[in-house]
Amino acid sequence: MTEQALQEKTALTRLHEKTAPIRDQIRAVAFGQSKGYYLFGKPGTGKTFVVRETLRNSGCKFYVHQGHVTARALFDIFMMHFDEVIVLDDVTAVFKDTIAVQLLLAACGTQDGSRTRLIQWAKNTGSLQVPFQGGVIAISNLEIANDLVSQALASRVPYNDYNLTNEDIALIIRSIAARGVAGLDRRICQEIAEFVIVESAERQMRLDLRLYADKAIPQYLLWQLDETETHWKDLVRSMMNVQLIPPVSTVRLGPTSREQKVRERVIASEIRAHGGGRAVETTAWRTATGRSPATYYRVLKELDVEDVATA
Repeated sequence: MTEQALQEKTALTRLHEKTAPIRDQIRAVAFGQSKGYYLFGKPGTGKTFVVRETLRNSGCKFYVHQGHVTARALFDIFMMHFDEVIVLDDVTAVFKDTIAVQLLLAACGTQDGSRTRLIQWAKNTGSLQVPFQGGVIAISNLEIANDLVSQALASRVPYNDYNLTNEDIALIIRSIAARGVAGLDRRICQEIAEFVIVESAERQMRLDLRLYADKAIPQYLLWQLDETETHWKDLVRSMMNVQLIPPVSTVRLGPTSREQKVRERVIASEIRAHGGGRAVETTAWRTATGRSPATYYRVLKELDVEDVATA
């Protein structure tokens, strides 16, 4: 074993030890020893990955719901998956809905120490009831809020901050790549992984597991099918460049259209400087401004005219 391979193995062992308490809490829910668990941390660090992987290895039945969910939809999920571990991925909005939080409290309650917790939905004509016997794992980018209802949930379930460094995430990406992704040869997966890691470091960006698994891999597959005009590396670079340009909605625009026009020229100039071809540039432009490719080329033309005039 080379020195580099030995160092990576040692680092993986340390990472495994660092995340062991989190996997233990997930297994506690899987085996019915705990009613629920709340895992929070920065986006793209692999929270969902570690939850899915641990539950899959435990052999338990589980259901994953991603994104927004209303209180009534949450009740229906409890009803349809009453004996499974329910994973609520990206549940930030749930904690803004008092009724939804009350349902979570009921699902994670102890009620006389019984394994069955009664969840109710009140109606004018009566109420619906679910004898819930599963568990709940909630995943979020935010820590549990400091209001009374959210803190009531925090008092009932364990929770952890999934706080990983860039080095930790790089190890996870390399570990995933070594096993192969989407049927691709492991060497190709490793090439894509190293590209994402190096490009992120050059831009001083925080590493993002989603950038690798959900963006870079699909872009490679599309390029491999000869369905793109641009090389997969340039497609990935364009997405990373867009992340470095703040969206228009986050920038305070002045009361006049002139200030917005100046900003659009700056963005157009930056995108052209990065290059990548027509498809890459227009995609970056639309993402950053929300405006059409025709507007992008009009702005570039205005810039070129000004350059000639001032030459």
